[in-house]
Amino acid sequence: MRIRRGVAVLAGCAAVLAAAVSPAAGSAPGGAALTCSGDVKTTGPLPIEDASWTYVYTLTWCVEGGRIVDAVQEVSHVLHTASCAWVGRKEEKIEPGVAAWTAFDMSEFRCVDGDGKTEGVNPWVDVTFYPNGHFDPADGVERSAR
Repeated sequence: MRIRRGVAVLAGCAAVLAAAVSPAAGSAPGGAALTCSGDVKTTGPLPIEDASWTYVYTLTWCVEGGRIVDAVQEVSHVLHTASCAWVGRKEEKIEPGVAAWTAFDMSEFRCVDGDGKTEGVNPWVDVTFYPNGHFDPADGVERSAR
């Protein structure tokens, strides 16, 4: 009985450790694929939160020979109330550079306020990222009546 319990505990620990291991070279969070096998860097999740929703942005890039060779960005969202709906990604781009690259994403939620007015809510993230893993993020939220 003790042996089975010990094996079960070890198997559970192995599963937890496997889940905590960082992504392998060439992969990014959520399954987006990088087209390289070099050193993988990430911003980690960058959340923008509101009482009604949460927008989470993650940028992952690959470095080979001291240069960025590929990058992918991923967005996820969580709704906290029924008064908002996820519309989707509105604008996304990654622009290669010499010393650094830039990435931008703007997504959209559609929310109804207490007066019944519909509002477009656009969280955005703009990131300059470098081969050494450093990154400079800027973010915000634009709102517009619909």
